[in-house]
Amino acid sequence: MTCRPGRAALTRLKKTGSLLLLLLAPAAAHSQLGGSVVAETDYRFRGVSLSSQRPDLRLTLAYDHPGGAYATYAGLSATTVEFEPEGRRASLLGYAGFTGSVGPAGHGWRWDAGLTYTRTAGESRYDYGEVHAGLLGEHASLRLYLSPDYFGSGAATAYLELDAGWLLAPPWRLFAHLGSLQRLDGGEGRRIDTRLGAGLRAGELELQLAWVSNWRDGLYPVAYEQRRSTLVFSASVAF
Repeated sequence: MTCRPGRAALTRLKKTGSLLLLLLAPAAAHSQLGGSVVAETDYRFRGVSLSSQRPDLRLTLAYDHPGGAYATYAGLSATTVEFEPEGRRASLLGYAGFTGSVGPAGHGWRWDAGLTYTRTAGESRYDYGEVHAGLLGEHASLRLYLSPDYFGSGAATAYLELDAGWLLAPPWRLFAHLGSLQRLDGGEGRRIDTRLGAGLRAGELELQLAWVSNWRDGLYPVAYEQRRSTLVFSASVAF
């Protein structure tokens, strides 16, 4: 099934892209542009499959501008999602934020604050935004995300995630993730998700194998049965 965004949606995307170019152009000489292409056996977002447990391809473009007291970043990520059987649609996620040192420079910890907005082609009812804040370290990060209308469900939510990574004998590394999604409007709905895995890097190519799990129902618009735990294999190329 092929879905295309309407003319109004395309106009908004073009305006957004033009505005980003105008904002980034003055700092281009001091900024870094890059991206990645990821192929994976299942697109698991916070433990939940948004690809009907089928392979997925994701393209991400990222911008980073180092500053004095703080640095700015922004990016776009494009993939496909399937909230209903045989109803795969394009999905675009945009993000932007700031980071800065915590305490004296060189201690390794940084603060992070920003926002994200997710747009689903042809299904604006699933569009939603989040703001986040957190701490970033050399081997771990902690972030809190807040949304007033998670996936267009009408529910206000908070998502807290803890990520950690350890470099073994190069080129191997281990990583772990723990997340908790909670409704803030008094309604029922809480979900816990985990991700444990290992990665192998060879130049700009990285291969990952992870065990992904989630517990409890609700808060996601997927209309099909899916496994609560699964192995996910992914291959990514940075550029």
